[in-house]
Amino acid sequence: MILDILTSPQEDLRVVIDTIPALVWSALPDGHIDYLNRQWLEYTGLSLKEASGWGWQQAIHPEDLAGLVAYWQSILTAGVAGEHEARLRRHDGVYRWFLFRGVPLHHASGALIKWYGTNTDVEELRYSKHLARGQTEALTQTLAALARESNPDCLLEHVLRTIGERLGAHSIGVWEMNPATGRVELVGNCEDGRLEMNPAPEGASIMQPPAGSESHPVWTEFFSHGWHCVAGKFENGGAQVRTLDGTNTPWYDWRSQVVADQKVPLLMERLKSKGVKSTLSVPMFVAGAVKGFLSIRFSKEPDFHCDEIELATALANQAMLAMQIMRLSQESRRLAVVAERNRMARELHDTLSQGITGVLVQLEAAEDASARQLPEAVQQHLKRARELARESLREARRSVHGMRSQALEQQSLCDALVRLFKSMTEGSPLHARFELRGTPWEMRPRWEDNLLRMVQEVLTNTLRHAQATNFHARLSYTPERLRLQLHDNGRGFNTAEGHDGFGLIGIRERVETMGGRIHIRSKARRGTSIGICIPMEKSESEMQS
Repeated sequence: MILDILTSPQEDLRVVIDTIPALVWSALPDGHIDYLNRQWLEYTGLSLKEASGWGWQQAIHPEDLAGLVAYWQSILTAGVAGEHEARLRRHDGVYRWFLFRGVPLHHASGALIKWYGTNTDVEELRYSKHLARGQTEALTQTLAALARESNPDCLLEHVLRTIGERLGAHSIGVWEMNPATGRVELVGNCEDGRLEMNPAPEGASIMQPPAGSESHPVWTEFFSHGWHCVAGKFENGGAQVRTLDGTNTPWYDWRSQVVADQKVPLLMERLKSKGVKSTLSVPMFVAGAVKGFLSIRFSKEPDFHCDEIELATALANQAMLAMQIMRLSQESRRLAVVAERNRMARELHDTLSQGITGVLVQLEAAEDASARQLPEAVQQHLKRARELARESLREARRSVHGMRSQALEQQSLCDALVRLFKSMTEGSPLHARFELRGTPWEMRPRWEDNLLRMVQEVLTNTLRHAQATNFHARLSYTPERLRLQLHDNGRGFNTAEGHDGFGLIGIRERVETMGGRIHIRSKARRGTSIGICIPMEKSESEMQS
């Protein structure tokens, strides 16, 4: 009975000290250890005789012993409380970090009569602080890389390299959900700090998440919610996975016949041949939904600390952010290529196609002159056709290189329009008239190019299709906007039927780039009218005010 043991206050205190879950000791004023509680002796595996005096030193890690003894002697001399961290050997030979605390007991006269102390296990605390510091450093490192990197395609490699370095990973696989197929595909592999996107078929693979009535004890929750990471291990010729939810969850076959794919086992065999023993699958989210995961591979057993998981989760979010930035950059470049291709096609259309129309007009006029036996007129029209052909070729070359129209380098927009009307309609039955209203204000050269090309396109369509005899262009300037009105008296067309050939599409695109509006009105046998309104471009000072 415990009551029989507690025979005196002193014995009572001794039982309490031996029973409490802490390592407690006492020492004489000179530092000679005279007592170590039962917990201390059981932890180290030493007897009281072995550990008393200065024998306790044999349980201290050799690398920490000199520092601990020096500190202990310093507070013995000063007679003040102190604390110091060192590694203490457990009875099974494992060293763990402990905080050694010592407090002096003084007599009423001030004389030091005893030391009391405790040893507290701080291994987990040190580890948590280390990983917390590592998390901060890792996040700072990746954010700094994101800020410095000028090539968005390299951002993901920076993040994956940081994950690999911080967690001591063998390699990292990047799996992403393909919305078209509903499958998760291996889209990247980072090994030795180098990222390979869209790996070769040997390493490429597809994973079919469980869906519908199918259920997997691990993957169903992982792909549905991504609440927890998943640990994986290779053993007995197969692979097993389990959910890392903080409890001792069981291991399951990675497939269970619902996440089956013939290519994945080939990938596993390749990884095992390279020394991979375990994996940590970390979900990646977009708008709260699991859109992929990182498969972090290790050459160690699957013993993942919670702080490692937290660090991997935080960096996985950065990896997905880097992927999104990379994809947006790629899409931006693709759109830029498409835009440039459309520009070149539009420019070639507006120069070659329209120039050929002018050439055809002159050739038809030459045929008519020949039929009326007017040789001088024939030569004039042929000469004019050759000039138009050469001019169109020059303009096409300039357009491909993004250069300004030669006509606008030599004269104003209004003069260029007058010259255009004359060159394209001379010798044809079409009478073209240009009218200017208001005072022209300065605009960027590209806008003038657009206006010239739009008028040229409309005039070309009139010559080719409208069978018109009159074409009127009015360019009106006001302090707020520019209006371009084009009208012919030709056969017109039904706008409801949609006649947006490449020419009209090009006109609409040009108007949109200038922030303007376009309106087309036409009826059969009643001509066509096109109205374009362009706002005056504001200067930087006006926009700031």
